[in-house]
Amino acid sequence: EQLYGFAHPEWNLRRLGCDAYHLGSMAVFLFTRTAMTPLIFRHLAAQHFPNRWTEGYEKVLPYIRDAFAIAMEDFMQGLISGLKPTLGRAVRELCDPDPRLRGHPKDRIIEQFAVHRYISEFNLLARRAELGLSSELYI
Repeated sequence: EQLYGFAHPEWNLRRLGCDAYHLGSMAVFLFTRTAMTPLIFRHLAAQHFPNRWTEGYEKVLPYIRDAFAIAMEDFMQGLISGLKPTLGRAVRELCDPDPRLRGHPKDRIIEQFAVHRYISEFNLLARRAELGLSSELYI
């Protein structure tokens, strides 16, 4: 959203929303060697790129959502089946193109961009992998 000039007027929410997006994007990068934004742009028509779009973020959001859905499919294809439910959901929530919908659904009302639930889930996935329980990676 910031590439399109959209920024939440409240600094703290803008920063935390950006942090949440970057956490999800980092997870994507660790498995694909491509961050989420380039993955989205891969599926976005050229006329919807930030350097060409002039009508504001709200009007380009449906196109970005479509590209995001395809980018998520690309990301999910590369994951082992045990990671798909947890990691796929976490990335989808953390990188949602609409900052109002970003973050864990259970935290959106009180502390929208809290990441403690994701940290716990990621730690559990890592621990199961360390123990060789890759076939039991479902949470």
